[in-house]
Amino acid sequence: MLGKSQQKNSKTNRLKCTWWFCLLLVLAESVIAQERESHVVVYSVTSFSNEVSKAFRKKTGIKAHIYRMNGSGATLARLEGERDHPKADVWIGGSIGAHAQAAYSSLLQCYRPNNYEELDPEFRNPLGNNCVTGLYTGVLGFIVNKDILKENKLPVPRTWQSLLESQYHGLVGMKSPMVSGTAYTTVATLVQMMGEEVAFNYLKKLHNNLAGYINSHSRLTSQGRLAITITFLHEWVEEKHKFPRKNIEIIVPEEGTGHEIGGLSLIKKGPNPIAAKKLIDFILSEEGQKLFIKSNYQKPVHLKMQKYSKAPEIDINKLIDYDFAWAGKNRRRLIELYKKRVLRN
Repeated sequence: MLGKSQQKNSKTNRLKCTWWFCLLLVLAESVIAQERESHVVVYSVTSFSNEVSKAFRKKTGIKAHIYRMNGSGATLARLEGERDHPKADVWIGGSIGAHAQAAYSSLLQCYRPNNYEELDPEFRNPLGNNCVTGLYTGVLGFIVNKDILKENKLPVPRTWQSLLESQYHGLVGMKSPMVSGTAYTTVATLVQMMGEEVAFNYLKKLHNNLAGYINSHSRLTSQGRLAITITFLHEWVEEKHKFPRKNIEIIVPEEGTGHEIGGLSLIKKGPNPIAAKKLIDFILSEEGQKLFIKSNYQKPVHLKMQKYSKAPEIDINKLIDYDFAWAGKNRRRLIELYKKRVLRN
C-alpha cells in the first residue's frame, strides 16, 4: 500500500496532468479558431466579390478565396454535389430563386446580419427566418438595339407577346434557365403572370424565335450583333459605358414584369463559419456597399447607400407582386417542366 505522502503526491500529479491537458485543449481550440478566422472561401456570381475581397483582407486580415461561378444554377448544383463535405463558406450574388432552393434543401445556414435594421425591409429577409439576405435588386425586361431593328424595318417590341411574332425570329437572345438565375426569373415571372399552362405554351413559342441561349447576350446587343435581349435592365447601364454610341433602348413590358433579389448566403457546415459571418457583415456594411455601388448597377440593400445607386429608373407600377418564396420552392419542378415541354419539343 502507498503511504499517505505517496498518495498525496500521486493525487497532485494527476491534478497537474489534468490541468496541463485542459490547457493544451484550450490552446488547440484557440489555434483552430484562429485558423478558421484566417480565410474564407466564396462562390460568387458577381465581379463585386473581387473588390470586396481586397478591402476585407485589408480591414480584418482575413483572406477571401473567390471562385467565380457561371450562374446561380451552376452554383446550386455545386452545393448539392458538396452537400456532405462543403468546400465554400459564402455564396455571393445570383437571383434568389436558386438561393431559395438551396435554403429549402438545407444547404444554407440561417444568419441575421449585425446591421439588419440598416437594410431595406423590402429585401433584407425575403424568405423569412433570415435564410438568405438580399444584396441587390434589379428589374426584368428587354434591352433593344434600335439600329438593328431599323435595318430590318421592325418596330421596337414593347410587350411579352410581341416577342412571339415571326418578324423577330432569330433576333432574340436569353440565357438558359438551367444555369441562369436571370432566365429562371423570366420563367417564374411568366408563370406568375399567365398561369402555368399558358406560360409554358408561350415559352415553347418563344424558344422557336430565339437566336439561342446565349450567356453574353447583353454584350452582343450592345455591340450591334443581336437585336433583343431578355435580361435584367441594369446590364444595359454597365454596357452603356463601354458602347456609348450604340442606339440602345430598355423596355419594361407593358403587361408587367418581375424583378430579382440577388442573394447573399451563409453555406451550411462551411469550413470557416466565423470568418464567413464577418465577411457577410462587411459586405452589408456601408463600406462594403460603397464598393458594391462602385462596380455594380443594381439597387443596393443598405438604405443609406441607395441614393447613390446607378441602377436605371423604372416605373414600379409595372412590377408584378413577384413571389420569391414560391419561385424558390418551385424552381426544380419548373426547370424540369422547361426541359420536358420546351426543349424536348
